Amino acid sequence: MKKKEELVKHVEHAFEIGGFRYFLNKNTWDLEYFPDDDNLAYADSDLYEDIIRKIKENPNQYIEIETPTSRDDYAAMEGFTEQVRNPTQLERLISALNRPNPFRQFRYALEDTDLWNEWYNFKNRICKQMAKEWVKKNFILFQ
Repeated sequence: MKKKEELVKHVEHAFEIGGFRYFLNKNTWDLEYFPDDDNLAYADSDLYEDIIRKIKENPNQYIEIETPTSRDDYAAMEGFTEQVRNPTQLERLISALNRPNPFRQFRYALEDTDLWNEWYNFKNRICKQMAKEWVKKNFILFQ
């Protein structure tokens, strides 16, 4: 059971931090990662060369953790607004989601409404639940 909890923590980490591709070693449960295609050009590729090579040379030893998409992140922001009870805060967040660059606008709205802690708690709960579901779906691959 402890190992399963460890696996959930690894997957949860992958869901929380964007901009990377995450791979779990099926034998050791080690988490390997490198910048995704959008961010690889900005990263020091030498730092990730060995990891990329190791995964490419042993593809059957790893399973990629598909991280949440921007659509998933947007849905999380919408879900967060559903729990906000203060009408002024709610209006500011909904307005942010309906403007161009909704991710940036939402971040600004969180700053303006002083809802950062609530948002991070909400987002962490979502990541933990998604990680548990991912492990439940994929755990058989690790036995």
